[in-house]
Amino acid sequence: MRRSTVFFIIICAIAAGVPFLPAQSKTPPGTAGTVVFPGWPAEFEGKALTQLPLNAIENSFASDFPGRIARFTDGEREVIIRWVTEPTRKLHPSSDCFQGLGYSVKPLAAHRDEHGSLWARFAATKGNERLVVYEQVHADSGETWTDVSAWYWSALQHDSGSWWAITIAEKEP
Repeated sequence: MRRSTVFFIIICAIAAGVPFLPAQSKTPPGTAGTVVFPGWPAEFEGKALTQLPLNAIENSFASDFPGRIARFTDGEREVIIRWVTEPTRKLHPSSDCFQGLGYSVKPLAAHRDEHGSLWARFAATKGNERLVVYEQVHADSGETWTDVSAWYWSALQHDSGSWWAITIAEKEP
């Protein structure tokens, strides 16, 4: 074999192995895990929140989640808050959770709240229970996403800080 062919085969073998190397974090060494949990909010949209216990499935999921998860009620709605400390595929759309719990899910038009903030929205139905569910991810910097996948790719680019994924479930009017 000619030297150029051998060289080409070696380069191809190295290139083929690169995807299997461990990924390097953009976070500077020694700073991982330094994001301090600010605590759960006492109110949401002007209404006091009462924390609810997580069910067995939620507890199992939360044990391996990069951040924290809690459920609340404001007396009328259920509010699920996920505080996320790193870009992760473990943060997934709430519609996936509802479908996993046996609900049929139908996408609805996005909703703009009284502050001008955009929320993803879907209907969830299970038996006689009919819910409208709103979802948004926002960063401490003020940036918001209505799509978890869009948040993920953006978070990969910035890889710092923390994010709040808010899900609101209310009975269909």
